[in-house]
Amino acid sequence: MTFIQPNKDKSVLNKILMLFALFTVLSSAWLVVLYNNVVNLNHGLSRMKSEFSEIQSQNMAIKSKVFDLINSSDPLNFGGLVQDKNPEYIDVRPTWSFASDY
Repeated sequence: MTFIQPNKDKSVLNKILMLFALFTVLSSAWLVVLYNNVVNLNHGLSRMKSEFSEIQSQNMAIKSKVFDLINSSDPLNFGGLVQDKNPEYIDVRPTWSFASDY
C-alpha cells in the first residue's frame, strides 16, 4: 500500500511571507514607540512654553518694580535712600604679618 504525503519541505515563498510578516509586526511596534516619543516631546514643549511665559511675566513685574524705584521725582531720594553728609569709610588696608613676628 502506498501513502501519498504532501511535500514536507517549506517552500521559499512561505519563508519570504514569514519574513515580511515579521518585518510588518516589528515596524508597526517601532512606529507606535516613535509616535509616543513625538507626543511626549510635544507635551514637554508645551509645558516649557507655559513655564517660559510665566517667567516672562514675573520678569516684567520685577522690571516694573525696579523702574518704579529708579523713576523718582527727586533724584537724591533714590529708592528711599538718604544721602549721608558725613560718611565714615572703612579702612581696608592689608596688615602684613610675618611668621618671624610670632
